[in-house]
Amino acid sequence: MSQARLLLIGLLFTLPTHCQSFFGSAFMAGSNYQGEIQELSFTFRGMRLAGGFGGHFMIREHLWFSTEFMVGRLSGNDADIRINSNNIARNLNFETGLQELNMLLRLNLLRGLKQPFVPYVTGGGAVFRIDPYAFDATGQKHFLYPLSTEGQGLAGG
Repeated sequence: MSQARLLLIGLLFTLPTHCQSFFGSAFMAGSNYQGEIQELSFTFRGMRLAGGFGGHFMIREHLWFSTEFMVGRLSGNDADIRINSNNIARNLNFETGLQELNMLLRLNLLRGLKQPFVPYVTGGGAVFRIDPYAFDATGQKHFLYPLSTEGQGLAGG
């Protein structure tokens, strides 16, 4: 390929383009369970890998529609408890996969794509799926929802 063609291709990729109305994203993060089986709201020991991808579409210069899909894992274990040692004897633990799909509208409060700082307001909704399970002393996997471990089906709801 000639040097002129390489220069032209390089210029096309370096010129600022503000007419694009769609872009994709990918991310990696951490997920962390917070609840009765974990005393602290965040622990590195309890953190699991999460990640996902999304698409973002400009409806108007200041209004965006976004959707993202994320997958991750959550877990908790009484054996990791350090503060309330009474829970260690209880011996509860669980693991679950986590999937989430969200859809959001974002309203940029400043118009224009060349702003160095753009405050925004966002709103939307999400759905997620979990299916927690635990292993017994023999290593057999038991899904927890059919066992009503969270009180499903009890008179109080």
